[in-house]
Amino acid sequence: MPRPFVRAHCAIPFAALPFLAGACTHPDPFGPRSLGTPRDLAAATAVAAGDLDGDGDDSLVLIQDEVATWGDQRLELGGLAQVVARGDVDGDGLDEILLGCGMGRGSPRAPARVWLIDQEGSRLLWERDGARNQVSDLRVLPVGLWMATFADGRRVEGGWLRPVPDGGPWQLETVLDVSLGLEQMPLGDRVLVGRVYGDEPRSDGDLRAWKDGAWTPLPSLRGVRSLAHGDLGRHGEQDLLVGDGWHYRYGSQAVGRVRLLHGPDWKTGRTIASFDGEFSARELAVVGQGLDAWILVTASVNAHVLARDGLGWQDLLVAAVGEQGMAVPARLDGQAGVLVSGDPARWVPVLR
Repeated sequence: MPRPFVRAHCAIPFAALPFLAGACTHPDPFGPRSLGTPRDLAAATAVAAGDLDGDGDDSLVLIQDEVATWGDQRLELGGLAQVVARGDVDGDGLDEILLGCGMGRGSPRAPARVWLIDQEGSRLLWERDGARNQVSDLRVLPVGLWMATFADGRRVEGGWLRPVPDGGPWQLETVLDVSLGLEQMPLGDRVLVGRVYGDEPRSDGDLRAWKDGAWTPLPSLRGVRSLAHGDLGRHGEQDLLVGDGWHYRYGSQAVGRVRLLHGPDWKTGRTIASFDGEFSARELAVVGQGLDAWILVTASVNAHVLARDGLGWQDLLVAAVGEQGMAVPARLDGQAGVLVSGDPARWVPVLR
């Protein structure tokens, strides 16, 4: 089964420009996007970013194996970075960066951990040493911090990671327990769950919504590797992005594609990208909102930016990342861009 590594969740609400029908002769009034000149950084096997001090630019976290560095700070993670997230966890108006870490190649006995990085430094929020020490999802939401983590070889617990009154390690308040439901995203009054496989060995995964103890199926092509949401149109609803097409024979039958399901019910939609030579869209992030938004897709081999053009959605190839690499949105010098792991790691601006 695919390792639940290198997932990065964030949505940066850069203000969208007003849509003025007929105000421009170009079919897309916002115009096409392009990629600027990459900026080389130190080598990194994983990356994260967040605006820790509120100045409008992001602090870049470069992770080499089990060591994270940012500015003049250094953190020994005690495991491999598997998921990263960003958002205001404590309500102070500033970003915090979350790192979900655990076992992996070269670190078979590492416990599952969640680290928090803020402008003061870093601290360990949560830790577990169990049968399978992997964190598969982290999401910073207005109502709390959601985490999904393996309870055993197949079962994935999802719930709210909460502080405790005495200031000790945070606790996981479990809401769901789903077989191979690696991707979990609370949205409104539902929790959306993407499974890479079904209940039987080698059976297809699916997408489903959980509400009040009941499951509702949603459209997907076999296994789901990634989920994201955002207002991607003119209607003000939260659209759903699904990276599906996974198959256990991934080398020959899996498809790396992105499906857009229209809010508010997510019953209908269309495929906006199907990448040649990619067997999964393993991470999705929405930057901006409305018709000016763009989408970062970390696929099996490369990182891509999807942005609207006169024909629909253009595909901009950012950089190679490999099956264990990572890419996250990051803003530097007032410019939105993509931070990509590698040797060297790179920041690539996304231009108008």
